[in-house]
Order: sequence, then C-alpha cells, then structure tokens
Amino acid sequence: NNAGAGFLGSVEQTGDEDLRRTMETNFFGVWNLTKAVLPHMRAAGSGRIISVTSVGGLLGQPFNEAYCAAKFAVEGMMEGLAPLARRFGVDVCLVEPGPINTEFVASVRSTSQSALAAMAEPYATLAQRYMAASGNVFATYGQTGDDIARIIASLATAERPDFRTITSDFAM
Repeated sequence: NNAGAGFLGSVEQTGDEDLRRTMETNFFGVWNLTKAVLPHMRAAGSGRIISVTSVGGLLGQPFNEAYCAAKFAVEGMMEGLAPLARRFGVDVCLVEPGPINTEFVASVRSTSQSALAAMAEPYATLAQRYMAASGNVFATYGQTGDDIARIIASLATAERPDFRTITSDFAM
C-alpha cells in the first residue's frame, strides 16, 4: 500500500471536499486494497502487507492536519490488523518515511495553492513561513524514492520483518 495525497491547510480553512479527497486516497485506498488481498493471503496461509504511511502518521504537523489524520488512521488500522493477520500467517509492516524528495511535494503544493492563497490571518503568515521552511527540509534531508524502495524490498524479503520501520534518522 502506497497511497499518498497531501493537502496543506489548517483545520479551520480546509474544506470538506479537500478533507474527503485526502482521506479517500490515503486511508480508504489502503483499507480497500488490504480488504481485497487479505482473504487470498489468509487462504494461502501466508503473505505480507507493507503499507507506506509517514512520520506524519506518528507526529502531527502544522498545516498537514488532513494528511496526518489519514496517516494516523492507517497506523491504527494496521496496528489492529497485525496480531490477527499474524494468526493466519500474514505479516503486516509499516514503512514510515520522513521527507522524501520526489514530485509529491510539488504536487501537494500545487493541489493546495487555492487553499493557501485564500488563507486568512492569523494563518496566512504562519503558512508562508512553514512552506519556506519545509521546502528546505525536503531539499536538505529528503530521501529519494529509490531509498524507500530499497527499504520496502528488504521488508518484502525479510524472514521476520519488523512491524514498524522509520526510514531516516531525521524522522525520529
């Protein structure tokens, strides 16, 4: 599972449509895919479900409330599923990246532009500062998509994979 749709905005200024789009992709997409594959894995007595969440599923971040809510939901879902799935021979793993330097950041900024442009004080100034600082974090500390792919491949082939893998020291 690697569903990712970000959205930048405060709770007060995030519309229901943006919230629902973020939850549909990041949570319900993972829920539905897991629900589709689990019966086959259970019947086979083996399998591995690896879900990419985010450090944003462990620690809330300003102006990322919708994104963090969805990733926290995936974390809770998988924590609840893991002990039950294990009884059927299915491993559940969470991959929790910090910043990843991919087109995802540009996409989030693009899909959030109208919300950010319409943002009123007292949030507008804070959001501008956050956007400037977060861009530097991704450029300086961000991992690559290949870095994350190697971690996922390692979990996929491990004899006894860890349930939770935080992918970078920066994210801790």
